[in-house]
Formats: sequence, C-alpha cells, structure tokens
Amino acid sequence: GNYNFFNLLTIVLCFSLLDEKIWGKGRRCHSCWLSTCSWHSLMVSLSTLALSGFLIAVTVYFCNVYVDWHSWSASSRLSLSFEAYNHAVKVAVPLIALYCGLSLIIEVLYAFYCSIMEQGNKFWKMMSFLQTGIVSYIVAAMFALSLVSFGVLDGAFYHSIPAEIRAVHRKLDPYAITNSYGLFRRMTGVGGRPELIIEGSNNGIQWSQYEFLYKPGDVHSTPVYVAPHQPRLDWQMWFAALGRYESNPWLVNLVYKLLIGDKEVLKLLKSSPFAEPPRLIRVQRYHYHYTSYDHNKGLLNQTSKWWQREFKSEYLFPLSKEDKDLKEYLINNDFLPIPNHTDSTILSSIRAYSEVFTPPKLLWALLFCGVAASATMSLFRT
Repeated sequence: GNYNFFNLLTIVLCFSLLDEKIWGKGRRCHSCWLSTCSWHSLMVSLSTLALSGFLIAVTVYFCNVYVDWHSWSASSRLSLSFEAYNHAVKVAVPLIALYCGLSLIIEVLYAFYCSIMEQGNKFWKMMSFLQTGIVSYIVAAMFALSLVSFGVLDGAFYHSIPAEIRAVHRKLDPYAITNSYGLFRRMTGVGGRPELIIEGSNNGIQWSQYEFLYKPGDVHSTPVYVAPHQPRLDWQMWFAALGRYESNPWLVNLVYKLLIGDKEVLKLLKSSPFAEPPRLIRVQRYHYHYTSYDHNKGLLNQTSKWWQREFKSEYLFPLSKEDKDLKEYLINNDFLPIPNHTDSTILSSIRAYSEVFTPPKLLWALLFCGVAASATMSLFRT
C-alpha cells in the first residue's frame, strides 16, 4: 500500500505554516531595524540550513549512502540495528522537541517586538499587542498538546511531559485537535506483508491464481509505481488480509462476481487464468517478503523472484456459484439481487476513453494540466 494523495494533502497543509512574508504579505516592522531582515531572518536561515545538513548527514551515515560520480549512480544499505534505532529515537525526540520549542519562542518574541514597534497611535499598538498575546497563547497551548502525540515515539519523553498537559490532551482527544501524522503510526507486515491470493479451479485439485494490477501476487512480478493513484480494490485486499472474511463481506461478493464472470469486475484485474469462469474459487493468505539481495546476486530481472512468500492459512474455503449458503450470505448482506445500473451515454464515453490510459498516467496528466492552467492564469494576471 501507499499513501498517495495523503502525502500531497499533507504538503498543502504544511504551506499554512509558512510565514506570510515569504509571499510578500503579512505584517512587517517598518519602523525598526528588524524589518530589514537582520538577525531574525539570519537565524531562521541558519537554523534551517543546520537542520537540513543534520538530516542529510544522519541519512548518509545510517543508510551508508555511496555516490559513484563516474557512473552517476547511488547505492545505500541500511546499517541501523534495532537497538541502535531505539537509542537514536531516544536521543532525537527530546532534541526535536527542544528545537521546535526554541523556534516557537523566537517567533513569539519577534511577534511581540513587532507589535510594540507597530506604526500608529497607542490604541492600535495596544490592540496589536493584545492580539499577538492571544494568538501566542493559543499556539503555545497547541504546541504543548502536540508534544503528547509526538511523545508516544519515546516512552521516557512521554512520561516527562507534565501530567496536567497529558490530562488535558486526554479530555480533548475526541475532538482530534492534535494527532499523529498518518493513518498508521505502527507499520504492519514487519514479519511479512499479508496478502490474499484468489485461486480458481475446475477440479478442486489444480488451482490457478488471479493476478491483480498493483498488489503483490506472482513472485516474479516487479512492483509497480502507482502514486498518486489509489488502487481501491488492491488496497482493500490488503486491509482484508489483516482480518477475516466475515468482516469483509465485499470480498465474498468479489468471489461471486468472478464465479459468474462479471466483465466489469474482471477489468479491475490484471489477468484471469481462465477463458471461462472456473467452477470453484478459494482465497489463500500468504506472507510476502522482498527477495534478499544475495539471492539474486545483485541482479533482479524478469526471471528473478522479486518476492518470497510463505503460506499462512486458508482465508476463504472453496465456493461455487451454485452454493446455496453463498447466495443466502449475499442476500443477507444486500449484494443480491444485483441491481441494474444504466450509465448515460456521456459517462460511458468518458469511461471508455479513460480506459485507454493507466490510472497513474491519467492522474499525473490531470495534475500537470491543472498546474499548467494555474501558471498560465497567473501570467495573464501579471
């Protein structure tokens, strides 16, 4: 799986954290020497460069990044043990919190100074100072609450946060005022990526697997680049692998659609091993691992195995389309009878035309068209 648009949305949200002066807007201290980008701008620039250099140095050190300038290639190998990683986290978390806290203090002091040096009469200066104080209080409270979410990375740092702040965080947690980034703070599949393999058979002895467009299946298939496309079916298959089929009735309906040879469903797959729908279909659960570097002697090609997999369990027992229990299950979950949907001519034409392109290419094309249109409009405005 991948986060696709989630990362793009996060980047958009991060733009709101940038200082308005970057875009040539916002309040400036016109009457003080700070307005000429003296020590404040210098400190911001130096701290940004120092942090960027530190992150690059840490990445190069722990990932053993080597650049071969003759062949214009780069290689890396993670050399961080589990113990070293835990130690690095224990050291990094307090330092990052300290860096962010100091940055916040500097910005708050700078804002107060600018409010004092604001041009105008005493009333507007007082109002500016009061406004800065209110905003600073809210920002400081948000920062304190964010430390609780950030502190879960390291138990020692988490327990060093004052109990009063943690208590307030617990009370406000239902409102999601602060939270950790991402849908999953803990990675799944560390002991192997769970994957569901759908197999069909006409005799119940020889089984052939259906191949999906994006998710791992054939161990020889090269992982594909899909971002920013979100392959919903492949993504949901991974979610289903984390649980049981009873919690995923849609998967049982998918099996039924394959048993009756639904053409619209077959379009969502890469290939079917059967010219006609098979008599039986089952679902097996495997754990997938990337093939180690040594197994392929430093070379991965079309004849090599990108994946190593191990059988874990039978996820869904063999089903046939005549199975009465299957039909009753689908009726109880409102999958049967199948409703008749008639698409409009325009919608059908758009769908037929878009099927010529792969979803990732189509999304990238739309994204670049949007960027190009925005840039063109900006040029005409100027």
